[in-house]
Amino acid sequence: MITAIKTLNKRGQHNWTKIVCLAIGLAAGVVLIGKVGFEQSWDNFFSTSNRIYVVYEDVIHNGEYLHYSQTPGAVAPGLKRYCPQVEAATRYTTFAYDMPIVTDDNKRVRTNFTLVDSCFFDVFPFRVLVGHPKKVLSQVECCMIPLSLAEKLAGTANPLEMVGKKVFYNKRGGWALTIGGIYEDVPLNSRLHGLEVMVSMPTITEVIYDGRNIWVGNDRYKAYVRLADGIGPDDLKPQIKKMERENLPEDQLKKAGVDLGFSVRPLRDYHKNDEDTRRMTWILSLLATVLIGCAVLNYLLLVIGGISRRAREMAVHMCYGADARHIYHKVMAESTVHLLLSLALAALLLLLAKDTVEELVGAPLEVLLTTGSNVWMITTTCLVVLLVTGLVPGYIYTHVPLAAAFKHYNQSHRLWKLPLLGLQFASATFLIVLLAVVGRQYRMMVNDNPGYDYATLGSVLKDGVSSEQCQLAMAELRKLSGVKGVTMAYANLTEHQSGDNIYLPGSERENMNIADLYYVGDGYFDVMGIPIVSGRTFTEQTDTLREVMVSRQFEERMKQIAGWDRAVGKQIICTSFQGPYTIVGVYEDTRIGSITNPDTRPSLCYYSRKPDQMHYILIRFQSMDALEEANKVVKRLMTDNPDIAVTPYRQMMTELYTDAHRFRTTVMIGGLVALLIALIGLIGYLAGEIGRRQKEIAIRKVNGARTSDVLQLFITDILRVALPAVLIGAVGAWYVARLWLEQFSEKTTLPLLLFVGCALLVLVVILSVVCAGCNRVATSNPVNYLKTE
Repeated sequence: MITAIKTLNKRGQHNWTKIVCLAIGLAAGVVLIGKVGFEQSWDNFFSTSNRIYVVYEDVIHNGEYLHYSQTPGAVAPGLKRYCPQVEAATRYTTFAYDMPIVTDDNKRVRTNFTLVDSCFFDVFPFRVLVGHPKKVLSQVECCMIPLSLAEKLAGTANPLEMVGKKVFYNKRGGWALTIGGIYEDVPLNSRLHGLEVMVSMPTITEVIYDGRNIWVGNDRYKAYVRLADGIGPDDLKPQIKKMERENLPEDQLKKAGVDLGFSVRPLRDYHKNDEDTRRMTWILSLLATVLIGCAVLNYLLLVIGGISRRAREMAVHMCYGADARHIYHKVMAESTVHLLLSLALAALLLLLAKDTVEELVGAPLEVLLTTGSNVWMITTTCLVVLLVTGLVPGYIYTHVPLAAAFKHYNQSHRLWKLPLLGLQFASATFLIVLLAVVGRQYRMMVNDNPGYDYATLGSVLKDGVSSEQCQLAMAELRKLSGVKGVTMAYANLTEHQSGDNIYLPGSERENMNIADLYYVGDGYFDVMGIPIVSGRTFTEQTDTLREVMVSRQFEERMKQIAGWDRAVGKQIICTSFQGPYTIVGVYEDTRIGSITNPDTRPSLCYYSRKPDQMHYILIRFQSMDALEEANKVVKRLMTDNPDIAVTPYRQMMTELYTDAHRFRTTVMIGGLVALLIALIGLIGYLAGEIGRRQKEIAIRKVNGARTSDVLQLFITDILRVALPAVLIGAVGAWYVARLWLEQFSEKTTLPLLLFVGCALLVLVVILSVVCAGCNRVATSNPVNYLKTE
């Protein structure tokens, strides 16, 4: 080991080049391995994780089987009551996301508010730092908060002293809650992450519709059960069937054409068995293998390239009695030193790029490296790298003929070098082509037409602002020269919407489930840029306010289901609204949600003039240059919410695809790393070949060979490897790209020209390096290489 350290700077062994390349590959690969392990470890940190199950609602409607991980409010307590194998059951429902919690001294922190029943900590054994959960979550207007939130609210004071203090929802003087307890933060790798302010379930009557005892509909509750040891989902089926028979209105469901039931599935499988998670796990594992593989192949290539220089050294050792075991020991010692130095350098690189890495993977670096089985996976990877970088060179060294070593051993080892170089070229091409596809898909998503014009659209989340301030701000916004129109809406089209069922007057049959946009204000469709297909829009002169507008998809579905010729003039009943409403217009379909997670249901909306029935003010600008002026108006007049601001809709659209952007950046970094390592390996290969063939080149030049002829020797040699390698890399990227694109409802095309262009780019870079590396010997005086002969 000491000898290996002393020879680190030995000329001709390229030790530091090997160490740096290995460090870069390991740094990138270890992060990806950590991300894979992190995704596989979700909800696996409880001592009872194997006994916690998610409750599902199973629906068969018109022959289509659907299952949802949200249920009506009565299901969780029903399972506890009917199933003796259920030790505990709980339910919760979030009613506000990213809303301020405000202290008496007006300290504001944005957080989520969730109604949680008193059995939550019976199912999920999070550590409670202060308070009695059952008591707190059984009392009206009480809540529990995580330690991190308590620290923000307390400032420099002891966060545990927040217990017993009052806080307010949205604004000081508003709806008040008493903090009754503090619990440890929910880990990032959990479906429960995002549960922050746990509001007692009895408080539901003050904030939203009370659906705690409903068996059908209002299925907004996430429900969980903890089963007794040794009990599985099949053991609950008889009791669940009995619960369904005694509580579900089977006759009404039958008339509606719906078959409804409930089941349970393991919580710890919820995330890792998700199709998108499995797909990304496979792709990230492949990327990690490619990057670490490139680094290892480059290490071996540099080792093999220097064999002719080290052959005599190994022969001397063998002459003094060293056998194969001693040679292997010496090489393994060198590999161990190189690996340890590489890991130290990799750690330094990760530390320097910590913020960037955490932004890309969406988790703290220390969590990635220590969660679940990640330590074991990373250790195993390092051991494999050590074995490969030690045993392969050891094998080659022990098979160098002793006599040949003292006769200037100069074997090319091309059978080793060229395949290693080819694998590096293939890996780099794979990542470069994949980067092009990912970038193409990302650009398509952020610039796609969702059915409305968001280029010059702004949105203001007005929650917590009085109706008077809203109306005053809207009036002032309309006066701005840079504003074309202002309206209000209940829904944000970038998010999934609540669902409702559609019936026809006089019929009990459920026709379909729709995305309910609820209320829109005057001029909504003009401001949003949504075309009207038929009929008319809402107006202030609407007499009855019992009018509804539906999407084109709604009309087409009803033509199939109910035999309509057209939707305008027809009446429908929606479960969230009393009595029939008349359809007055049909608007063009818009995308609700994102391309990665679209809400594909038909939609409808109603008209309202009341600001308190809306969540958003929407502003159509002449150009986004007027955004700053509009922000000043909003902040000056809507003082009930100090955090209020106009958010560009384009920004909201871009944020929908944060995961795709992170993946694009990850692949870009990986591609550049792989290409850099491949080029270093190519330079090392060329240096070895030039040193071995310099006298041959000199003789060729003496006999009339031109510079281009010499360069052609090396170019032809490299192309024999590069062409098939680049082809293999491009084909592999095509396969993985198709797999990655499956998660999107709208996909970019994969033209052949894209793959050909990327492959040619890689080849051009490779050949440029070849020409630059060989130019010196190709243009030099041949006498310099022959004067020793």
